[in-house]
Amino acid sequence: MLSIIIPVYNVEQYLNQCIDSILCNSDDDVEILLINDGSTDNSGRICEHYLEIDSRIKTFHKKNGGVSSARNLGIEKANGEYLWFIDPDDWISYNAVEIINETLRRQEPELLVFSHIKYLESDKTFKETIAPIEIERTSIENYTSTLGYFRPNVWCYVYKRKMIRQFDISFPAQPYFEDEIFNLDIFAKAESIVQINEQLYFYRERENSAMTKPFSEEKLLCYITLLQAYKCFMENSFTKTYMWKNVFVYIGNMKSGMKKLNYSTKKQKKIIGKTKSIFKNLKFLNDDSRGIIVYKILYNYFPSLFALL
Repeated sequence: MLSIIIPVYNVEQYLNQCIDSILCNSDDDVEILLINDGSTDNSGRICEHYLEIDSRIKTFHKKNGGVSSARNLGIEKANGEYLWFIDPDDWISYNAVEIINETLRRQEPELLVFSHIKYLESDKTFKETIAPIEIERTSIENYTSTLGYFRPNVWCYVYKRKMIRQFDISFPAQPYFEDEIFNLDIFAKAESIVQINEQLYFYRERENSAMTKPFSEEKLLCYITLLQAYKCFMENSFTKTYMWKNVFVYIGNMKSGMKKLNYSTKKQKKIIGKTKSIFKNLKFLNDDSRGIIVYKILYNYFPSLFALL
């Protein structure tokens, strides 16, 4: 069975569309966990309404603690063999559950990945992403070696619950990058993955979402936590050049963010020095592989070109 976990907080204008898109799928081998995270609008009432009309729905109400605490409660309460985390302001395709369940039954991976379509709420337009190539069940190392790509969002993956519980993997209690830190932990532990050539998820890009908010000291601290997670991944798992690109990008984001916060040059250098010290003991810091050399040169001397990678 597939368990779909939806953290809910003040999304009354979007929640019906999200839940209805799941219920219109004809595959009944699914449970939908609505985790109401202390909403102050009508979101909680909407959850209770769906609980009454469909047996696949389970509703839980809790004090507000953030999206990570809501998802972690969903992991605790889920009964399905696989977990799918869906955001309450997004929705899925009419046949997503059928396609996912059929693939899971046939290949039994620890991870399943697919693509999405972005909906820009500002101008009410859709932006399609390139559908990924089909990849039958393979190892995580082979997958990343072949594609050199790591998706940070949890909604484009389906996870085997047994693996998450076996390694006690959970979402960190922070407002930014919780998806990416969770997935770094997953990729370090999982052994198998399947990728399907389908766009099953509709991601709504909102102007007031967490990732579009102005840079803040809170976000800066979350960047440091994220870089520490990358370090742990690189130390305890296979190392890939593309991970270094992510690290360089985030350090660059921190630099530009600190300028917006009007940090002094001295304070900026101190914080950047702290981020670089996170990685100083990694044995491949001075790796001479061509990919890492190119990234380092572009990042340090040609940042405008690096931004185009």
